[in-house]
Amino acid sequence: MKIAFVNDSCEHLGIEYISSVLKLSGHKTKLFVDPLLFDDEFITVKLLAKLFDSKKNLVRDLKVYRPDLVCLSVVSSFYPWASQIAEMIKKEMNTPILMGGIHPSSVPEFVIENKDVDMVCIGEGEYPILELANSLQNGTINYSIKNIWFKNNGQIIKNEIRPLIEDLDSLPFPDKDLYFSESPHFSKSYYIAASRGCPHSCTYCCNSYYRHLYKDKGKYVRLRSVDNVIEELQQAKAKYNIKPIFFLDDCFGYDIEWLKDFSVKYKEEIGTGFYCMMFPSNQMKESLKYLKNAGCGEIEIGVQSWDEETRKNIFKRNVSNEIMIETMKLIRKENINLVTGDILGYPGQKEEHIIKAAQIYSEIRPSRTYPFILKYFPKTDITASALNDGSLSEKDHNKILSGDYGKYLSADGNMTKKDVLQYLFLFLLVRILPQNMAQWVINKRVYSKIPVLFTPAIISILNNFSTSTYESKVNRKSALSRYVHFFVKKIFNK
Repeated sequence: MKIAFVNDSCEHLGIEYISSVLKLSGHKTKLFVDPLLFDDEFITVKLLAKLFDSKKNLVRDLKVYRPDLVCLSVVSSFYPWASQIAEMIKKEMNTPILMGGIHPSSVPEFVIENKDVDMVCIGEGEYPILELANSLQNGTINYSIKNIWFKNNGQIIKNEIRPLIEDLDSLPFPDKDLYFSESPHFSKSYYIAASRGCPHSCTYCCNSYYRHLYKDKGKYVRLRSVDNVIEELQQAKAKYNIKPIFFLDDCFGYDIEWLKDFSVKYKEEIGTGFYCMMFPSNQMKESLKYLKNAGCGEIEIGVQSWDEETRKNIFKRNVSNEIMIETMKLIRKENINLVTGDILGYPGQKEEHIIKAAQIYSEIRPSRTYPFILKYFPKTDITASALNDGSLSEKDHNKILSGDYGKYLSADGNMTKKDVLQYLFLFLLVRILPQNMAQWVINKRVYSKIPVLFTPAIISILNNFSTSTYESKVNRKSALSRYVHFFVKKIFNK
């Protein structure tokens, strides 16, 4: 069987794992990429996006490939894009289309009603999609495959969820060739996950929903063995130029004994600088010792808010400002890049909360700050709370189901677009200016006089070019490579 994965401009580990499982059973897989030039979550220029739109070429290439199944992995904000692609495919070919990923998993009852979607995969997709491919190969669709919802003769068949994959070491390594062979921009870094699930359940995160989805379906947080992780990286090191490495775990190294073992083996066998995300805790000093020894070069900490009550009661992140600040100081002391994430536009947020964040960052000097606009994702705990207390209307909630969020860095929640731009400008200034100047910017509210030319796109570009973090370097290289590669393809109609 030939399975086509239709993809946006980002790499998806889940697709790589599914592809590996399919290939091991003799199926063929191929990636088809829409590069979304001038139309991604960071930069949008409508005229240029229309000029360099690649969707028609993508569908043309799909027709030539003649797949037996088309799969799309979809996050909520990309559901409109996925729906448009599915509609274009169905106009040209009658190949069955399956949607999976966090959005279809969260609202399968909504996605399955899409006239161009034949099947929805909920949760982990490796073995459900393998069983589907085997079924299609045998000539008769098995409509009882767990994790998959089907349409059949006007009826919707809703199958139950199977248990989580307990032994992650039993999975084959992700199929990097699927992406690396399709566009050079994917190979500018190496993405890997040492675990699945998260020990925390922050209200705005998909993990708050997945915990409900997989209740009584096995251990939610699972770790690969250190040896299994090292073996994957050894093979990748021999085959690709894997520099730098990004661990995409929601909370890397939460198991201190695992981290201790990893520290020794990674240093001996791999030795390449890497990025990871962590949750501040009392054991951070010990964790940093192992991370530093392994060669960690960059750590991202999700702050979300410097108001402790907000963090505890709205986001369910029970950690004090004292621990947060101590964690950041320890990271900087070890000369490890520090990346921070903050949420703007949450219920009850005041300017004093943002000023407090700016003052702390002017002192700590993180390598990069990421202020994100609060988005209410379907079925998350914070979305349910917002519906209950009326801060999110049914009308806006229905928009969310269809993926109508606007673009990244657009005003949301209780903030105007002007407010958002001012605060984005403030976070940029306090990071790049000397501490005394940053304090002056805060005290005199210089950020409120943001020049007209400072659009969200310009601020995003300045953020990427004013720092040397792993993430920023990769973003620059990847963006340049993506635009050059797909410019050429578009110009020569390839």
